[in-house]
Amino acid sequence: MVDFSMKLARDGAWEFANQLSASPEDQIHSLIEVRDQKVTAKASIITNPGTIASIVLFIIRVMERGSVTDKIRKLT
Repeated sequence: MVDFSMKLARDGAWEFANQLSASPEDQIHSLIEVRDQKVTAKASIITNPGTIASIVLFIIRVMERGSVTDKIRKLT
């Protein structure tokens, strides 16, 4: 899931960079502002997931086994 999310983020960043490079200089600031607002909205979903998502994440955390080091090793 993390790999998939990172791929989406990288692809989106690349697409936005291409959009910026093809845009007139006087539009770049407004394009960045719009992008920042979209990213902020998505980040708020992660930082404030809501009650149901918080419960699900809590259950996942309780069910996890091993140390943080073990989990990091599994991700790499």
